Amino acid sequence: MKVGVLTFHRAPNAGAVLQAYALQTTLRRLGHEVEFIDYDPGRKRILREFVGKGVVKTLHKLEDRWREFRHYRSDSYHKVLIKGGLRYRSIDELRATPPVCDAYIAGSDQIWNVGSRGRIDRTYYLDFGPRSVRRVAYAASFGQCSIPTGLHPEIASLLDGLDAIGVREKNGSRFAAELLQGRKPVRQVMDPTFLLSTADYAPILESFAGAQGSLVTYILAQYHAPQLGILDRVRERLGAPLLNLRNPDTCVRFGRSVDRVVDPYHWLGAISQARFVLCSSFHGVVFSLLYHRDFLAVSPYPNARVESLLELFGLEGRFMTEFDQDAVDRAVDSPIDWGKVDAILADRAKESLAFLEEALG
Repeated sequence: MKVGVLTFHRAPNAGAVLQAYALQTTLRRLGHEVEFIDYDPGRKRILREFVGKGVVKTLHKLEDRWREFRHYRSDSYHKVLIKGGLRYRSIDELRATPPVCDAYIAGSDQIWNVGSRGRIDRTYYLDFGPRSVRRVAYAASFGQCSIPTGLHPEIASLLDGLDAIGVREKNGSRFAAELLQGRKPVRQVMDPTFLLSTADYAPILESFAGAQGSLVTYILAQYHAPQLGILDRVRERLGAPLLNLRNPDTCVRFGRSVDRVVDPYHWLGAISQARFVLCSSFHGVVFSLLYHRDFLAVSPYPNARVESLLELFGLEGRFMTEFDQDAVDRAVDSPIDWGKVDAILADRAKESLAFLEEALG
């Protein structure tokens, strides 16, 4: 079966490429021919992405834009993904010349997150192509699932157009089920990155000089005093050098550290070599779990995506928004039961793989 996958494979984020690679690898192992539907609606740049308050900050921003192009916009960024020959800029282009496939898959990642502007992109609900094509959502995410009620009827109608629905987070699967009111089942499934082992990532992993034994951070939200207090306490307890992997969009910088914007493959290498990982990222947690790295997920606000993931493994105490020295010390000192993590992961990955096989018939 030829399967076209629609996801955020062009997002400037390491997790976006790695989840796409994982789904591609899984589908090919199941015997399918896979290509990513190269949907790129573009992005409007604003002046503050290039100009900061002062000369130094402006130079930092210009450096970040250059590194974004080098690491996330160049062809080398997508070297592990098989893309279709056409690039689509809009849903109208997809409807006019739809990819020729037996099945479309939407997911994974926050493809159904309406964002602060409250807009639905019907493309990610596979609202194009002939009806003979099977349509599957796999590990799709609504993000924090803060969806204005006025959009609920349209989302319900779009969900009705899918043949199988697998949602990544518990709150998202519950939300979709409530909208559908029993018309079709909704399954909570694992992010595709969990469907592979660390051995499966070895061919694309690039070693990161200086990561061994470091406190590695990957921060996608601006930290304030409570979160910086957590970071400082972890640094103090570990006495390890800080390697800050920076996302080219958020570009959080820390003093007294090595700051690097890296491609997804060196990012993976750094996480795998870290002594301890401190992150605000869903996929930062995913790969900490896969590589058995001690970690803390630290966010300035509640994060349903990360909290849902940690709840699955009984690791709720590894998520923090406020500084609590005793809680931080416990997290640093308490080893994670990796045998338990691996057992839960194996069971849930098996269930998710069975859903994917069944969904594709």
